[in-house]
Amino acid sequence: MSDPVSLQYRAFISYSQADARWAKWLHRWLESFRGDESLMERDAAGTIHKTLRPIFHQGDDITAGDTLALAALDASHSLIVICSPASAKSHFVTEVVRLFKSRHPDRPIIPVIIGGKPGHPEFECFPRSLKFKLDADGKLTDETIEVLAADAREEGDGKDSALARIVAGLLGRSSDEVFRHSERGFRGAERERRHRALTVRIKRGLDLGIKGGIAAAFVALIALASAFAYFDYQKRQALAVIEALRTKFGAIDTSRVSAPEAEQSVIDALTSIGREASRDTRYATALELIGARKFEEAEPLLEAVAEDKKNLPVGHNKEAAEAFRNLASIAAISNPRKARGYYAEAAALDPDHVKGLFWSGWFQAEAGSFNEAEAAYRRVIRKVKMGEDDQILYWAHLGVGDICISRGDLSAAIAQYQAADELADHLIKADPDLGWQGDLRVAYSRIGDLLTAQGNLAEALKGYRKGLIITERLAKADPGNAVWQRDLVASYGRTGLVLARQGEATLARDAFYRGRAIVARLREQFADDAQLPKQLTAFDAEIAKLE
Repeated sequence: MSDPVSLQYRAFISYSQADARWAKWLHRWLESFRGDESLMERDAAGTIHKTLRPIFHQGDDITAGDTLALAALDASHSLIVICSPASAKSHFVTEVVRLFKSRHPDRPIIPVIIGGKPGHPEFECFPRSLKFKLDADGKLTDETIEVLAADAREEGDGKDSALARIVAGLLGRSSDEVFRHSERGFRGAERERRHRALTVRIKRGLDLGIKGGIAAAFVALIALASAFAYFDYQKRQALAVIEALRTKFGAIDTSRVSAPEAEQSVIDALTSIGREASRDTRYATALELIGARKFEEAEPLLEAVAEDKKNLPVGHNKEAAEAFRNLASIAAISNPRKARGYYAEAAALDPDHVKGLFWSGWFQAEAGSFNEAEAAYRRVIRKVKMGEDDQILYWAHLGVGDICISRGDLSAAIAQYQAADELADHLIKADPDLGWQGDLRVAYSRIGDLLTAQGNLAEALKGYRKGLIITERLAKADPGNAVWQRDLVASYGRTGLVLARQGEATLARDAFYRGRAIVARLREQFADDAQLPKQLTAFDAEIAKLE
């Protein structure tokens, strides 16, 4: 990473003009941010700079060929990209990112999502130059890369957590450190202002002779406000710790595993379509198209069948629902947005079909419609009987837990994760086959992260170790699988961190060294992966603490 003191700007903010208000707000917030001595950097002369100034704000009339923009880009320690459907389509933003990556590959790029959805066919928010690697000449290739972004949307990280991630990226620190050492940079100043204003109003009331119950009520109000502020801070601290764990050691979650029983869903659909193909030529033709991987061409035929069945007299709802589920399973291969609508239609027609309900919830959650997703998941939880569709029940608990986390409801989240944890234990004992256990380690990781954030290290370690056992077996069975190797890195990192905090230095050091060794091997295989050097640094830092 370049030394920020030797450069003119801490960061360059790139954005589409459609997002100019967001850019101006972020620019003002970053330039007014202050951190304490333990957070901020020290220059060569030993001076601690407590602010992030200056931040380059590209202005309203800059063009891609503007020499000022290029000079400022070269003089910036980092690039902040405001990501939205507008910026994804902006030639200027795409070119700024490409130039920065090409000219300064060692400097950090910090994407900030304010709208849209990564990977969505209509509402993509990432410019192409963020999502794809460059070749030796600085031109875009077709090779995709993982984009780790701060998500300022309410259904994402929220503004506070997103801002903490941005500052963490600028300083090379964790979000947890930013929250702990810069409380006034977030809601502290506003809370303090309101507290002072309320105190003034109380004093005036007392001066006017307001006594007894009214004065006591004001005092109680101050205490209540302080309690809410404290619990809000605790909640944000816990969410920041979870984010820091995933940033430092990697994420073991649904981004690394396929949707539960996705292949089985397609198999069930094809079996159902095949049964009726002899009676309906549309299904027969659709099967041929699917076999030729022409999924989008098969979709109108499947939709026509589903609509016809929907228009049958009352009593045929289950039949129509099955047709919509068939349609949704095939549509999901190429068009998740349409699949969401089809699954919702199927769930409305047959609200007692557990798998159909689950898939309706899954796609609603993927689209950010958390209220609808939670309603579907909770209905699944009520409907499923133990011993029947246990894996669907497991994923429904995880789904509700994830939605609770997104809302900051940590108590509700841990209850759902614990239910999934207990179910995973039961499923593993019932069927020790490794073929499907990769999904089950997710619950162990989620509950471990949440318990770590809450300070319950003993129980967190139990969860991490359960997941580590599964991941070690999977990696041993398939040593060439990079996903399992990356998940081993994350598991060793989390396990080592908890052991170190418990004072088990020898065991912690062993876990860190194991994780570090895997990262070193992966770095030889994936030389362009920007996350691997950061993980090496993280492991080295933890090992150094134990020496």
